[in-house]
Amino acid sequence: MEAGEANVEALVEDLRREAEELRRRLGPSPSDAPSTAVRVSAYADRDAATATEARIDRLRALADPRGGPLRSHREAVGGLVLAVKRLLIRLLTPIWEQQTQFDRAAVDAIADLREAQGRLAHEHDDLDRRLRRIEDALARGTLPASFDPAFDPAFDYGRFEARFRDPERTREKQRRYLAYFPAPDAGPVLDLGCGDGTFLRLLRECSVAGFGVERGKVAVERARAAGLDVREGDLLDALAACADASLGGVVAFQVVEHLTLPAVVRLVRLARRKLRPGGCLILETVNLASLIVHARAWTIDPTHRLPLHPLTLRFLVDDAGFRDSELVYSGPVEPERRLETSGTDPLGARNVEILNEVLFGPQDCAVVARG
Repeated sequence: MEAGEANVEALVEDLRREAEELRRRLGPSPSDAPSTAVRVSAYADRDAATATEARIDRLRALADPRGGPLRSHREAVGGLVLAVKRLLIRLLTPIWEQQTQFDRAAVDAIADLREAQGRLAHEHDDLDRRLRRIEDALARGTLPASFDPAFDPAFDYGRFEARFRDPERTREKQRRYLAYFPAPDAGPVLDLGCGDGTFLRLLRECSVAGFGVERGKVAVERARAAGLDVREGDLLDALAACADASLGGVVAFQVVEHLTLPAVVRLVRLARRKLRPGGCLILETVNLASLIVHARAWTIDPTHRLPLHPLTLRFLVDDAGFRDSELVYSGPVEPERRLETSGTDPLGARNVEILNEVLFGPQDCAVVARG
């Protein structure tokens, strides 16, 4: 070979060594790394997450194939080698530019996918925790008596109740039930899902002992601030913890429609055991026998779970062994909404009366029974 001729094989070998040297400095590429199946979650090990970030950063460093300085260790043909390298770079630059854009886009897509996977994993873990809580509650035969914001933090039940619940109307409606606890020795009365203690305040005014259980923290704090004995927790757990035949009364106002059927059955049977002979059970709910209720109280509250017809509720109480059960209706519909008659047609008046009973009957119903 003449001195002025270039040894192509030697040049290719030299380029290969330069490439290997560059790869050594940058470290192994992702394709050289062992394949590992890693599930990224919001609670994944921090070391694994850090390693993933480092791999993405390394991919970014490798995204431009033109990295590294030009040099040659061959003294004789060093200048020629560098000249060939520069020529190759000029020839390959368009291809490198396109490849670099693709590489960077691919790395950015990997990073975006990892971030999206992390968000989805966090949402999955949150849903999984909530589902386990619901499954545990179902296994015990109960769900929260009053809506528990922890099941869906996006829904503020306190604000919802403040808009649609009239405290004074509730107080006056519950006052009528004091007749079933006429003397101080009628207690103690356990109020299940007592809220901020409206009925407990009424009992206190009559010197009847009472205590309540409620899941809502804010309501519990308000009740305790008023000097009432209100415990935070699950209503069925609280009822089960009472000694048999130790209570003078068990009441639950607008609660059973928030439970499952197994929970209502368990509540009624527990109440039968915990009430002393002659003790009083009162369960008030919306009156689904009145059709206007379906367009009002029942559908306006998204936390209602179990539609209970008054006759169904009374059956459950009778079936548990209570005696002298009766249905007590309250909450009449405004007179101006009811149908009217001229009074000259007895048959027409009778038909209007029947329609008013079905369409515009009382909006609330309570089953009252003795143990």
